[in-house]
Amino acid sequence: MSFLWQCKELEIGMKPHAISFIVEHYGCLVDILCRARHLEQAKSIIERMPVTVRPNKVIWISLLCGGRNHRNLEIGEYAACNLIEGDLDARTGCYTVLSNMHAAAGKWDKVSHMASPNPGYIYILREMRKKLKLLGHVPDTSQVLLNIDGEKEKEFELENQ
Repeated sequence: MSFLWQCKELEIGMKPHAISFIVEHYGCLVDILCRARHLEQAKSIIERMPVTVRPNKVIWISLLCGGRNHRNLEIGEYAACNLIEGDLDARTGCYTVLSNMHAAAGKWDKVSHMASPNPGYIYILREMRKKLKLLGHVPDTSQVLLNIDGEKEKEFELENQ
């Protein structure tokens, strides 16, 4: 029996027992589906959520990350639009992720349209990176979308974006 079929059976099986999914259940299901590359099914789950349980920021971020990780621009843009609509503070992060997704897909004309709308963003990001480095954080250089050899050069580029 496939995983998706089991998820559907779980959802159906809970109804006769008057057990309702709460937002955290949907969040887990969306996250699992995204990790398993079933992005359309994850989107469908979100769209079929009952009116009493609406997708939250975590659910939209899971779908956005799924789109990024599996290089699905359509899903990424869909998630980002819904995330921004529900949480304007998420705007800068969404623009950054979408910009990186467009760059990874070679859509450079769209990258320039994704410029960060917050001028203080760069300064704050640099300060955060300094503090994280002091705490032992190791940056993920796999997301550096430039033709650069060597980890040190990629780290430098991450720190000076």
